[in-house]
Amino acid sequence: DFLADSHLRLVHLDHITIAGQTVEFRHVFYTWMAMLILFVVGWLVRRNISLIPGKMQNIFESIIGGLEDFTVTNMGEDGRKVFPVLGGLFLFIAVQNNSAHPRLDAPTANINTNIGMALFVFLYYNYQGIKRWHGHYIHHFRAPMLPLAPFMMILEFISHLARPLSLTLRLFGNIRGEDRAPALLPHGAAREHAAIYF
Repeated sequence: DFLADSHLRLVHLDHITIAGQTVEFRHVFYTWMAMLILFVVGWLVRRNISLIPGKMQNIFESIIGGLEDFTVTNMGEDGRKVFPVLGGLFLFIAVQNNSAHPRLDAPTANINTNIGMALFVFLYYNYQGIKRWHGHYIHHFRAPMLPLAPFMMILEFISHLARPLSLTLRLFGNIRGEDRAPALLPHGAAREHAAIYF
């Protein structure tokens, strides 16, 4: 089996050395594979676009149209401006989460992949806020009542700074748990069976 053999060949490449620094490699490799899948599928869909859509075009028009409608419903018409980034990020995470083979690791089961995406989102939404509201963006952190403003600003700053950590750990926990659960279930079932038997 090609995928299993590829996985075995990658075992000794879990860590590689670049410029004297030891770097985890396997999740980076699978992230590149996810990007390659998206690029190839996007290219195939793009080159076959027609006024009478085929099956693949219909599928992707439904996916992209549904995601865009969801974005606009939640953000209003301004959501169309940021949809390419949000939609692209959604598809990127979806491909990374779904390993095509049980022996392959989901890149999002590695905390480094997730912190990179979380920091990107954190910088992106703050950039968009500053770009739109300029200096008035700071009012977003303030309470409606002026006496509460200093207290609420502190809380809001802490809340915003905690978001990358929250996004990272939630995605990591979900996917890591999903990867680990099948391996742990037989052991748990065996212990449960032994407890009932004795």
